[in-house]
Amino acid sequence: MEEMSKWYRWDMHIHTPNTQMHDGYTDQNGQRANKEGVWKKYCQDLNKYGASALGITDYFSVKNFFDLQKHRREWGLNSDIVIFPNIEVRLNDLVSKKRAEKGKTSSNVNVHLLFSPDADKQTLEKFLRELKVNGPSGRKLNFVDDLPEIIKGDQVGRMPTSSEMRSALQNTFGTNYSESVLIMIPNSDDGINLNDGNGYASGRQFIQDDVDLIQAREKKAFEDREWLLKPTNSYGKVFPAVTGCDAHRLEQMETFPPSSYTWIKAERTFEGLKQVLYEPGLRVRIQENMPEPPVKSKIIETLELNNSTFGTKTLHFSDGLNTIIGGRSSGKSVLLSLIGKLASNADKFKSNNKSYNALIERLSRGCTIRYADGTVGNRDGQIRFIYQDGLQEIARTPSARKEFIEETLVNLADINQIRNEASKYRSQKHDAVVGLVSQLATLDQKIEDKESKIGSQQDAETLNKNIQKLAEDVKKRQEQAKNIDQVAVDEMLERGRALQQSAKATTADVIELVQLRDENLVQLNPQINSYTRQIIKETVLSFQEKIASFNRELQSKVDELIQEKQNTLSQMNSDIQALKESTLYSSYQEQQKRSPELQKFQKSLSEQRKLLDDITNDKDELKDLQNTKSEVIRQIINELDFEDALYSRDIYETDDKTLNFKVVSSIDVDKVVEMMSSAFKPSSVAFKDKVEALHIEGGGLNIEDETTIDAESMHEMMIRCIDLGAKLPSNETPYRSGSSLYAWLEAFSNMEFLKIDYRITYNGQDFSDMSEGKQAFILLMMQLNLDEDDKPFLIDQPEDELDNKAIYDDLVSYLREQKQQRQLFVVTHNANVLVGGDSECVTLANELIDDTGINGHQFTYQQGSIENPEMQASICEVLEGGQRAFKKREQRYTFSRSVS
Repeated sequence: MEEMSKWYRWDMHIHTPNTQMHDGYTDQNGQRANKEGVWKKYCQDLNKYGASALGITDYFSVKNFFDLQKHRREWGLNSDIVIFPNIEVRLNDLVSKKRAEKGKTSSNVNVHLLFSPDADKQTLEKFLRELKVNGPSGRKLNFVDDLPEIIKGDQVGRMPTSSEMRSALQNTFGTNYSESVLIMIPNSDDGINLNDGNGYASGRQFIQDDVDLIQAREKKAFEDREWLLKPTNSYGKVFPAVTGCDAHRLEQMETFPPSSYTWIKAERTFEGLKQVLYEPGLRVRIQENMPEPPVKSKIIETLELNNSTFGTKTLHFSDGLNTIIGGRSSGKSVLLSLIGKLASNADKFKSNNKSYNALIERLSRGCTIRYADGTVGNRDGQIRFIYQDGLQEIARTPSARKEFIEETLVNLADINQIRNEASKYRSQKHDAVVGLVSQLATLDQKIEDKESKIGSQQDAETLNKNIQKLAEDVKKRQEQAKNIDQVAVDEMLERGRALQQSAKATTADVIELVQLRDENLVQLNPQINSYTRQIIKETVLSFQEKIASFNRELQSKVDELIQEKQNTLSQMNSDIQALKESTLYSSYQEQQKRSPELQKFQKSLSEQRKLLDDITNDKDELKDLQNTKSEVIRQIINELDFEDALYSRDIYETDDKTLNFKVVSSIDVDKVVEMMSSAFKPSSVAFKDKVEALHIEGGGLNIEDETTIDAESMHEMMIRCIDLGAKLPSNETPYRSGSSLYAWLEAFSNMEFLKIDYRITYNGQDFSDMSEGKQAFILLMMQLNLDEDDKPFLIDQPEDELDNKAIYDDLVSYLREQKQQRQLFVVTHNANVLVGGDSECVTLANELIDDTGINGHQFTYQQGSIENPEMQASICEVLEGGQRAFKKREQRYTFSRSVS
């Protein structure tokens, strides 16, 4: 028994010397008379041909097959070449393509009957005797005793019908004759007509009921294979395609196109050939070179078990799907763990089982992994080992699941960029809000101080009355003095007050302009320094000089404004000084000196006027502060809106759209509740009424009902907090001791409640709604689909907690697909995994009682392919449902034939 299914080159249609028609073979000298010499030359040519499985073909005869089988050693045919009997028959009741399409008079169709290499001569000749045609005078002729009468001069004179062929097969092999023969027709002119017209229906029925294989055309073999693998092809169902050189002489072997070589991955047995029926896409290739993995250093080829615990010393593995089966404690998981240890130096092989992990460490000593490129030793990180329940363990733990997903998706999306974008968003929000909250706190303090100051002053109405009364008293005393023009004096004093007010405002302008000039007004966000890519640094550098130039231009403009203001201030001071030096001002001063009472009243009037100016200015400043505060609050409210941070983006979807991954930015409701419970007194009336505000139309935000917590309700809640203000009586505040509006705004601005997560759906079902076993399968599917390193995968019992439908429809489908991309090792208890997955190498584990092994145990392993009858029997014995799995596989492409 071979250890596994391997790729071999097959040619299922090649004639021999003495073939019944068109024999063109010669000996070394180009002669045909020396029959043994011709056979020896033929065998030499077969040895050079390169195919190791051959369909030895002849028309209505097996004589040449058995002659070659009997004399192969003396004639020099290599011992590793396997030969199959191929009886080529011609049926006269089916319409050929060349008759239907090219108007030829011949109506016969070539049909090839392929039998096992172990078929005996007596049985096959019985079939040929059962196959009869009408001879002269109604006498029945058969294709053994009467063959010379039927085939004359390279012509078949009499041909059977398809029903006569079926009857002969049934009479020879029984009603289930399809187990003993494979029927092949050519896709060439000698094949069956597929177009509507005469003979179409019977040809179509023959194809559906009888045909197993299609021989592809010599020069279009690859195209034929691709076409035949489509259910929509003209034959009406999927068929495997094989090729044959149809050689009747050496030159036809030599000129057969290498691009049309057939490679079959199977034992070179009749059961092995049958595998192409069940797996026409996986088991057959038409190409020049043998299929092989592109990177041999990633294929584990052998395992040397140099340890007394193992009764088997060397194991070989396929580059496709390797399955490990056996009873309980038979060493299945031990073998998988050992491969994982030796191939990657892993140190964890079961969850929470230190003794088992230590056992694998001990068993690995002296054992060796060898790769297909000839190298030996571990390749740290070059395999993926998933121990039993390992994926379920990940599935049930949110943090582990998120880490697993991010590691898996790293080749599809820049996870760090997604994280950085989220972090940058929160940082920008935080910085903006913190700056605004600082302004708000300063403004609140200034407003409080200003309101306190205004509250301590006389009200404007009283001051206006006092000013009116004092102005009347001053005027009365001035009229009594009659020394100067009182109207002119009043105008002069009013002008002086206006100049002083303007000078004061201009001085304030100059102070702020100087402060502005001494700062770099325009600069890049400091967070840009966190970027490390050279392209970012080069881009920033290219703008640095532009920014510096703009700052210089702005500073120059500010200098111009300062100079302009200083000139204006200088003129105002000059005007004030000129006013004080005027004759009218001197007369006014003299008047004040001569009339102490007038001076007293004028002083009181000036003081009252100053108080009124001050309170007017204070009120104007208070209004400005309140307007500024409103603008700051508006900006804070805008910054607290985080709706734009919530999203759901597709980052991967399989071609069939069954599996979809999204990255989702959402609200962590638990975190929101935690933050609010920390800042507020949730049970207080103030919190219920003023923060949650459940009484408002449409409802507010209820921390006890997560359905009410969303971006809109949170934003409205923050607006209510701001409207409440920072200064509240202790019996009305919703905040805890030590907390405040400012602290809450800053805490909220960190937006720690925003979370990045991943949403997975499979066939429309959300990951969170799946069973643990199905979740584990989805995680496995992610790994198999998205890992771009084509590293070997080692998986222990991936079918756990999956129903049979999910195993066959989902798990098996992915294993079949992925084994074409990477080497797989799977421990399984389910027959569908290895049979449906078309495992190329099955390792059967057994435990023997042996004092030389650890704890008196010894593990032994037997290897083989699923087409090997002995291994099939073991599979059916060890795995429940084995026979059903094989039957289901055979029926995948409906090759089972109905026999009437």
